[in-house]
Amino acid sequence: EPRGDMRRVVTAAEAARRHLGMEEVSERELAELFDKLGWPRPKLFVQTLRNAARRKFDWLQRVPGRVGYYTVTEKGRQEVVGG
Repeated sequence: EPRGDMRRVVTAAEAARRHLGMEEVSERELAELFDKLGWPRPKLFVQTLRNAARRKFDWLQRVPGRVGYYTVTEKGRQEVVGG
């Protein structure tokens, strides 16, 4: 059970990649996953995604040409998901 909104976002995005074949996700797909998992949605979902993609964390990266879509970085997999 990941603690913190950013860690939950990264975990859900990686689960979508591994188990649902979704290489990139947006707030919409992640919100559905949060609901299925019974996790509370972040109050500012888009801001949470942006924060996880900031250089300070670098857990997510924006998908070029697809506004609002993100993928999990290798750093995000290592630090949040554990490999």
